[in-house]
Amino acid sequence: MTLPLTPTATAAGLLFTNYSGADGFLFVGDPHLTSYKPGRRVEDEHLIMDITADKFDQAIEVANAHNLVVVVLGDLFDKAKDSKAKLMTLLFRALRKAKHPVLCMPGNHDLLATDVTEDTALAVAEASGLLHLMHGSNAINATFEFKGQCVALGATFHDDTILSSVVGLPGSEGADTVVWITHHDIAFDGAYPGAMEPHAIEGCALVVNGHMHRTQPSIYQEPTWWVNPGNIFRQTIADAKHVPAVWSWHPGEDFPERHVLRYVEEVFNWRGKSVSPKMGTLLPQALEDEEDEDENADSAFVEQLEAALSGELPKSSKADVLLEDMKAIEEAMKPEEEVLKIVTALHKNLMKDSV
Repeated sequence: MTLPLTPTATAAGLLFTNYSGADGFLFVGDPHLTSYKPGRRVEDEHLIMDITADKFDQAIEVANAHNLVVVVLGDLFDKAKDSKAKLMTLLFRALRKAKHPVLCMPGNHDLLATDVTEDTALAVAEASGLLHLMHGSNAINATFEFKGQCVALGATFHDDTILSSVVGLPGSEGADTVVWITHHDIAFDGAYPGAMEPHAIEGCALVVNGHMHRTQPSIYQEPTWWVNPGNIFRQTIADAKHVPAVWSWHPGEDFPERHVLRYVEEVFNWRGKSVSPKMGTLLPQALEDEEDEDENADSAFVEQLEAALSGELPKSSKADVLLEDMKAIEEAMKPEEEVLKIVTALHKNLMKDSV
């Protein structure tokens, strides 16, 4: 089905002005469409395109069933230039099913340097006319009429500073509600380096964040709710316990409602890993013995590194696997900076070998 409305050019640069006919938004977190197998997924590489595209197709199904406008929270693609014919065909088929426009904010994975250049997959998707790309950061990008309520949709792109007020922005005039989307590291569950603190945004009722791949506890900073749905395709073992879902919102609701997608629970190869049943993430087994924590942490780090480099892993990129392990080990064990430098150099060498 073709889209019912073409973008409307306005003085404010809005994609749509008072688009009507839908009842609300469906927020879709980081689809990461890809033709490349993430390091520890168990499926054969030739199936990965179908799996990622199926998750996005399911999102369109949910949106149609509930009469909603799809809003992608960034990182539609995992790699900026991954525009293989089959992957784009699967995406276009899904987009053609949408009853209403599908809007997409660019994420950091969609960009070359800092732009959506003509040779990126996201540019190809926009050129199809089936996907409406948001071009305004820290700006209102479209307005909608949902059941008699005027809703303005704005965005702050990756690494841009999130506003503290949206009052008076072009496109916000007359809006009953302003909804904002972001693609950032947000300190939902405690502060950490590089993360932005959730804060009150004058004139904004709801912020929905992409970029962070697991669902986070919602936070209220009057008058603003902050929500992080998490992605719909699990890439790493750190996401093993994450439940892929999309989230619907209607005017008058404080925060979105979760709609779980069809998914297979066990999709990762855990060989060489110690697993926390509660967390579903990498943990050094040695750290369970508090008496020998420091000594065993070093040996556990070496064991995990050896596992990442062993030939026993499933057919995949060793460089991708090692990078995934490095991130998980760093989170869990906080190794010395010099150790991280050595492992990072090793990863760069593997990247050269895998090209």
